[in-house]
Amino acid sequence: MKDRLVIDIKKDLEWLFFSESIVSGSTDIEMFTPNTHLQSIQGMPTSLTSYSPPPTYRLGRQFEDAIALLFKHSKGEKLLQRNLVITGESRTLGELDCLYKNSNGSCVHLELAIKFYLYTGDKNSLDSFIGPGGKDRLDKKWKRLVEHQLPLSNTPAALQAIHHMGFASPKIRQLLLTGILFYPYHNWRSFICPNPLLNPLHLRGWWLFQNQIDNLQDEPDIRFVILPRWHWIGGTKHYDTLNPLTFELMKQQVHADNKPKMLACVRWDREAQCWHEASRGFIVRDNWPTPLQKERFAP
Repeated sequence: MKDRLVIDIKKDLEWLFFSESIVSGSTDIEMFTPNTHLQSIQGMPTSLTSYSPPPTYRLGRQFEDAIALLFKHSKGEKLLQRNLVITGESRTLGELDCLYKNSNGSCVHLELAIKFYLYTGDKNSLDSFIGPGGKDRLDKKWKRLVEHQLPLSNTPAALQAIHHMGFASPKIRQLLLTGILFYPYHNWRSFICPNPLLNPLHLRGWWLFQNQIDNLQDEPDIRFVILPRWHWIGGTKHYDTLNPLTFELMKQQVHADNKPKMLACVRWDREAQCWHEASRGFIVRDNWPTPLQKERFAP
């Protein structure tokens, strides 16, 4: 692990296959849903992919690789190009995440993002959802996607680059913005944010400050797994054998530093004779969301 990270991105695709978009979108934005582009992930072979270790490791690249794997096994669609850089007048204008050909033969521009935001609980606007590092926000990401990244493929510079690659002009633009939204622990299961952009079926978890960690003792029969960033997508699916932590051992590791920690809470399934992931959560430092200096946590 010192020289590289070897990850089975099929496990991430399994998670994505059953995930939901964070946002519902709008009338002029078509949402991409992974489970409509793949009949089944059963029988799909292991897909080991190598990544550089931190700090150069990127969760976003791992996410894009999982989507590429989806297209590889799709019967109706074909991935044409990834990460097409668009330049104009000696400067970079942006990058198109994916171009693919759909089952009708049309070229589609697809933008991808996986995000993990914590709800601060003080209002219902998108700027209340903040990344675990304290800098990234859902409103900023949404604005960037809809005002820059999605329209980019319709600009003259992008169309020139697309045609140069031998592809037709994209007639469809789609967005996959998925991940988990985390809510304050005391009501994370029941709280509903009334913002109309949010998908009511989005995946949710809980979050706590470090000084609130004792609240987790209230969960019966729960053990804990502290997930490294490269397991943030697939979670406990990445482990063939789990050796979860007791509350006291988890607490010691969480308090070892001030970095945000994603936890998987697991419970033993007696019938299946395995650990089952019951929930996901974040533990953040007590002065969050003040950003940590010289740290980068945004995917």
